[in-house]
Amino acid sequence: MPRSRAARWIVLVPVVIVGVLLLLSTSSSTASQATTLHVAFIDVGQGDSALLQTSDGVNVLIDGGPVDAGPTVVAYLQQEGVDTIDVVVMSHPHADHIGGLGAVFSSTIPVDAVVYNGQACYTSACLDVWAGMQARGLTPTPAVAGQTYAWGPISAAVANPQPTPVGNQNEDSVVLRVGYGQDYFLFTGDIGTTTEGTLLAQGAPVEAAVLKVAHHGSRYSSSATFLAAVDPGFAVISVGAGNPYGHPTQETLDRLRAAGACIFRTDRDGTLTVSSDGQTLSWRITCVAFLPLVVH
Repeated sequence: MPRSRAARWIVLVPVVIVGVLLLLSTSSSTASQATTLHVAFIDVGQGDSALLQTSDGVNVLIDGGPVDAGPTVVAYLQQEGVDTIDVVVMSHPHADHIGGLGAVFSSTIPVDAVVYNGQACYTSACLDVWAGMQARGLTPTPAVAGQTYAWGPISAAVANPQPTPVGNQNEDSVVLRVGYGQDYFLFTGDIGTTTEGTLLAQGAPVEAAVLKVAHHGSRYSSSATFLAAVDPGFAVISVGAGNPYGHPTQETLDRLRAAGACIFRTDRDGTLTVSSDGQTLSWRITCVAFLPLVVH
């Protein structure tokens, strides 16, 4: 059985201790992978971008944040020594998810393949990204529920979009369950409770140790029944400080806590990185202040 969690951790932050690095981990008895997977949830403000990077050189970029975050994403890729992006996954063509990919396609970093949700785009930000992709001679491959990918030691199962699209860009987001050994990560784009219900009704495998919270913590996503099925030990909310949408909403935060997830937020924690050897998850974050961890 895949492991969603082996321990839960709570971080409290009322005491100022500058520059402390915090390592959080879960473990199981399964033999570890020969390589290590690092998953970085990049702080792009109000948007999404995540880099999956294995120690043997496989690089997968999921979304690129808004247009103004493009240079940040490129700088992060360069900082991490990304010399080739094996796959760019565009969850859906809203600007806060793919706008920054324009800078990626304009950079000197080679891109081998692109996966998207199969939907046409019409906004200027999306059309600019499309032009940059086509200038590289790239033709994106539409993702459909039921497909599986193998990117080196990384496996990825597509749970959404459905063969017949809903017709709503958020609900038609690419949902990926990424596997690495016994560790699973669920990337949900901006799906809402409608698609969550569809996935549950289909019996789609969604259990995961790490959940990228859908739609930046909107109240219209992360239903209690969906969270019960995912059973995340950790929830990451990619969100901008002081955003005009009120993300993440208190309702969603309450549901995540009730599900037993340790919540991380890019607006408060900055870029978040978790590493997996296939049996152990280790988080590395810079804390401004915290109290001793409490394990439940």
